[in-house]
Amino acid sequence: GLFLEGDFAKVRDVVNVMLAVKDFEDFESALEASFAALEIDKAAIVLYDKQIENSRASKFDIPEKAKLVYAFSSATGFKTTENVEFNPREKFLPFSNFDNDVTVFMLKPLFLRENQIGYIYFTTGSFTGSIYDMLCMQISNALVSLKLN
Repeated sequence: GLFLEGDFAKVRDVVNVMLAVKDFEDFESALEASFAALEIDKAAIVLYDKQIENSRASKFDIPEKAKLVYAFSSATGFKTTENVEFNPREKFLPFSNFDNDVTVFMLKPLFLRENQIGYIYFTTGSFTGSIYDMLCMQISNALVSLKLN
């Protein structure tokens, strides 16, 4: 199957919590619950000023203007939900202290249909890659429903 047997409950919980998002406060709570369930201890969500027309099978596009809308680190207690504008072509995140101790991380695009709307940067836990792909899809869907992009 796509997921290991023990992962199914985590997937169900993440999908359920993301489907219940009605506002940004719900979105924050859903992110925190999902990240905790999937052993993600550091993450950042970046949204582009404008969607990039893109096929999911093509390259990962990075524009010159974007904004960080959410970031957290459980190890340091760092968290921000301020919209921080920056140029992701210069660096993936608008601050440097966040990724100094990260050894394994993923950088995954977020989509609205076939258009890239941003990306998520996060450390990985012990789950398979398909679990993290599902999380990114659920985050994309929640962002689209909130019209944050």
